[in-house]
Amino acid sequence: MGVVVAGQSDEALAASAARQVADWVAAMHLPMRLRELGIQERQLPELARMAFASRTVQNDPRPIGDVAEIETLLREAW
Repeated sequence: MGVVVAGQSDEALAASAARQVADWVAAMHLPMRLRELGIQERQLPELARMAFASRTVQNDPRPIGDVAEIETLLREAW
């Protein structure tokens, strides 16, 4: 990824990796926000419910306790 690893904390490495991915997304002119894909804010609760019901979310190594967690994430991405 081009991220310097030596001497950095896990948090610093995660931030560096996130910045690198954001730079790649921008360089490829890909959407950065859900609204850029045409998702409307009023759709977020239903999308959260659909995601929560998916097997992928249910089998996530980090347990997701309720739909509200997913909706919060979607709102941050919107």
